[in-house]
Amino acid sequence: MGERLEDYKHELRISLTDGSMKPEKEIFSGVITYDAAGGTESLLASSKEIEEGLLKQKRLPSAVMHDANLEAEMLQQIRLFAHVKGWEATFTKAIITLNWQILKDDYGNIKGNYVEGDIVYKSEEGCGYRNFGFLRECLGGGQYDSAIRQYTTGHRSEVSCDKVK
Repeated sequence: MGERLEDYKHELRISLTDGSMKPEKEIFSGVITYDAAGGTESLLASSKEIEEGLLKQKRLPSAVMHDANLEAEMLQQIRLFAHVKGWEATFTKAIITLNWQILKDDYGNIKGNYVEGDIVYKSEEGCGYRNFGFLRECLGGGQYDSAIRQYTTGHRSEVSCDKVK
C-alpha cells in the first residue's frame, strides 16, 4: 500500500464483508486517516518488518516419508520443468508430502502411482516452496514405469530464506 499512496493525507475506508464485496453485506466498516504528507518510507519499513517476521515464523512442510532416490528424482523433474518454463530459481530440496496413491481415470482404469512433494526454492524475489504431483505411469499387468514425471502443479508458499539451504 505504501508504494501506491502519494504524499498527502488519505482517508481510507475499511470494511469487513462476507466475501461478496456488496455494501449491504458489510459486517462492519469505518474510516481511518493516514497522513502520508511526510512520505511513505515509514509505512514501507514497517510493512517489510512485519512481512519478514511472519516469514521467519513459518516452517517448511513436514515429510510424510523419506526416500532419497525419489526426492532426487522429484528435484530433477522440477529442475527440467522450471528450465522449460524459464523460471529463474534454484530448487534445493524435495519434501514428500503425500505418500503413493493409485490414480484412476474417470472409468476406473489405473493411470499410475501418484505422489506429491513440496519443492523448496530460492530466487531473487525470495524463497519458498511449491507443491507438485508426480506420476509413475501404469504399464499394465501390475507393472509401473520406473521413472516419474511431473503431473500436477499446486500451491506456492513463501518462507524465510533462512530456512532454505
